[in-house]
Amino acid sequence: LNAAFWEIGAKLGAYPTDDVLVMLYTEQQFRDITQAPEWASGIYDGRIKIPAAGANRSPQSFERVLTHELVHAMIATTAPRGVPAWLHEGLAQYFEGDDPQAARRRLKALGRDRIMPLGSLEGSFSRFGAAQAQVAYDEALVAVDFIMQRPGLNWPTVFRALGETDQAERTFASFG
Repeated sequence: LNAAFWEIGAKLGAYPTDDVLVMLYTEQQFRDITQAPEWASGIYDGRIKIPAAGANRSPQSFERVLTHELVHAMIATTAPRGVPAWLHEGLAQYFEGDDPQAARRRLKALGRDRIMPLGSLEGSFSRFGAAQAQVAYDEALVAVDFIMQRPGLNWPTVFRALGETDQAERTFASFG
């Protein structure tokens, strides 16, 4: 987590000063306490909550989940409001190392009629079933990968601007 914290902070230009709490649970405790969808492998709700069994089964996957949830924690403490779910999830996937090209291929295979507008992905993805969640996550990753290709984007300014409005699409348009 420490290494990921510094890498994420460097790219986002923000280092939250609040402690990030991590709660480890058994799989059953995680499901009972969080009420997270079956497809979720961790959540951030002010604390990172993940099932600890993954640490033994697949340390690399466990690290990816920790990194994913750490991104949510860092965004939430830097920008407590206004950041749409698609940006949260896209950045979390980007930093955990998901492959945007694979996401593009999956979306292309679905066809345009199954793609959701980003504006419909501003609320929590937990409302989706597994298949729809995969589409939402893929769209979020592709969008963030596109944004990350833009050199010199000032993330603290973007987060501040998002916090001052409820129109994410318009905010991003103002940044080109």
